[in-house]
Amino acid sequence: MPSNYDILAEIHDEIGIGDFAERMTSRLLDYAQRNDWMGRQIAVLGSGSSESIRWLAQHSYVVTGVEQSQRMLELTQSALDTAGVSAQLILADFRAVTFLPHDMVLSLDTLSELSNIRDLERVLKHIHGLVKAQGLFIFDMYTIEGLVKRNQDGYALEHDADGLTIFAGNDIDYERSIQYRKYIIFREQGAGWERQEAERRLRAYPVQGVTALVKRCGFEVHSVLREDMRTYDMNESAQRVIVVARKP
Repeated sequence: MPSNYDILAEIHDEIGIGDFAERMTSRLLDYAQRNDWMGRQIAVLGSGSSESIRWLAQHSYVVTGVEQSQRMLELTQSALDTAGVSAQLILADFRAVTFLPHDMVLSLDTLSELSNIRDLERVLKHIHGLVKAQGLFIFDMYTIEGLVKRNQDGYALEHDADGLTIFAGNDIDYERSIQYRKYIIFREQGAGWERQEAERRLRAYPVQGVTALVKRCGFEVHSVLREDMRTYDMNESAQRVIVVARKP
């Protein structure tokens, strides 16, 4: 039976899984360079971020992409082939993958899928070993407020064209700050329709708790940014934050 992400890989564009990575990758690289980062080797972790991998490869970075969905990795390779660029792609769980340390590790729209704070701490400690000294680890997280806002829509038609119909619905566990987005997918097959279901589970953590954990795992917190690249202020509303951490 296909995994959630093997199913979601087939509707990657229709549900916008890569939209955040596509919007933010170039802006974050520009930000890093304006803050004295001069590296070339970048690892991209999880969530089928082919948009980040493709952009980085097109701009002459040496890229390693890590993805645990076989189908998502195949589609990433296809996108690279179409663009005429290359990257090293690894089929693995980013929580356990090993490779030589890189100048930057980039993880967009991924760490919010970790289900508890212990798992997040283990991941941060693991990624610390994948970053070179003076290198950067850049990742985003949903805020609790942002997850609640994301949950406000009920079941809605997400896509309906070319023999593909997708409905998406939301539910939230307020006590644990976990949001569930369930996709019901109908794909035309000959004279009938094939039905599939898949789910994304996202968790939010207090921003101060995340930055404290980042420091405890051996990084320095260089900055915490909003999506508009302004410094995050706890008195302002923000759906996500982007943490820029430096390894001493």
